[in-house]
Amino acid sequence: MSVSLLWYFLGSVFTSQAQTVVTTYTTSNSPLPFNTIRCISINKQVADEIWIGTDYGMAILKEETAEWEVFFETDSTLLENQIRAIAFDENELVWIGGFTSGLTQYNPTNNTWQYYTTANADLPDNSIKSIYIDANNTKWIATAGGLAQWNTDDTWQIYSGQQSEDVWLDNINDVSIDQNNAAWFCPINNGLMSLQNTLLTPYQIANSDVPDNTIIAITVDHNNLKWMTTAADGLSSFDDNNNEWQHFNINNSNIPSNATTAIVTTQNGYVIAGTTNIGISIYHEAIGWQNVNTNNSILPNNHITSLALANDSLCWAGTFNGGIALLQLNNSTSVASTPSAPNLPIHIYPNPVSHLLHIQHPFYSNFEMRLYDVNGRVLPITTRNNTLLNVSNLANGVYYLHFLGAGKRTVRKVVVLH
Repeated sequence: MSVSLLWYFLGSVFTSQAQTVVTTYTTSNSPLPFNTIRCISINKQVADEIWIGTDYGMAILKEETAEWEVFFETDSTLLENQIRAIAFDENELVWIGGFTSGLTQYNPTNNTWQYYTTANADLPDNSIKSIYIDANNTKWIATAGGLAQWNTDDTWQIYSGQQSEDVWLDNINDVSIDQNNAAWFCPINNGLMSLQNTLLTPYQIANSDVPDNTIIAITVDHNNLKWMTTAADGLSSFDDNNNEWQHFNINNSNIPSNATTAIVTTQNGYVIAGTTNIGISIYHEAIGWQNVNTNNSILPNNHITSLALANDSLCWAGTFNGGIALLQLNNSTSVASTPSAPNLPIHIYPNPVSHLLHIQHPFYSNFEMRLYDVNGRVLPITTRNNTLLNVSNLANGVYYLHFLGAGKRTVRKVVVLH
């Protein structure tokens, strides 16, 4: 059973040409059941349906009619009120992850419910953190006890427990699937994992440039880059074809916070990340960083818990104790026509280096290199035609070489070892 309501007051509305919040919904101005949001998902088969999981119930907002439908545990439909994940499959079924109640399947057509827990399914744990349904209709379920792969032939593969001395597949924060059908997921304290067929590849601080062994969320963009957020090290992207990492933190970029949470990317090049304290950070290589927060918009709270794209111009944001907000992205012609550098290959060697670092890069105008230490300080450098960098006067340690031009920043990690 659910509560279905018509709500004609469309929240708080603010109109602007800049990137800002245009609408907010809270328990005060709508039937939203609770102001702490844990997940938002857009039903692409019913374009105006926004599904919202909270700490106390689930809601559906139908934008065109301003109709709300609200579900509670007491209605004998949901097994619990704490909803952590919502996803939709190709059969128009809705999959709902609970904090302690496992996985629920809901069929809106005939209003039927089915429940899957460790007692009647191969779930490794009843605490669901994320659900991803791929192009083959395979369900990938991130849980507190590992990753579950539920195939269309009703077989399961479970990835959990200790895999090697340094790799544990427990407490999975998030999962996403790339264009090569590889699964990317992030166990707490164990870095980033890639699963291609049965081949598991770990990316940890000890063996890669992953910024932190605890990744909060991960998504794959239209160029097959993996974008990830961290609790204390900002935002990173990873090109696994070329083994190239880009890191964005408060020391090397204009991102306003290192405490990042949810993340989504658009087809036209925007990267949108939530933070725990500074609102929403928006990056585009042509315009750099912008921030939307409670000081410059009607965003109800600066702690962002979830993000979901309605389209390339509109993004829904869930907050901690502030309800939901609709963010309008600025897709003006000035942004679209701003020239940006191509995705240029840049190679450095040897690395580690003791004297001269060789740099290979395609030449373009207004090119600049900057060298940063681990504390974010810009260091004076001596180069020869921008192809040789003398590091003989630098102390042993890790440095970051930034290549800047036409609005693009590419970073390479340099290890100096004399």
